[in-house]
Amino acid sequence: MIAAARRDLLPLLVAAITVPAALAFLVYPLAHVALAAFLPNGAETSLANLTLANFERFFTSRSYQRALVNSVVSCGAATLLATALAVPMAWAVARVEI
Repeated sequence: MIAAARRDLLPLLVAAITVPAALAFLVYPLAHVALAAFLPNGAETSLANLTLANFERFFTSRSYQRALVNSVVSCGAATLLATALAVPMAWAVARVEI
């Protein structure tokens, strides 16, 4: 009876450890970066300081546009290469009996 009670608490214990870890290591840094994107460099965090100037600079600067294009091309090439390798391997695993 005690072992069954411990087993029932295991998912809660795992969630109690996983959820705060996810918040600390995933959500907080992503939220911080997203908020910093709307603030000028070195500005204090407040609603009065929110601006789209960083996005304007990103979309009007030639070097940032080139970096974005390079990232998209690199990402697309990696996706196509991974797909070209994975589809035949998946077919082989699914169809060939060893």
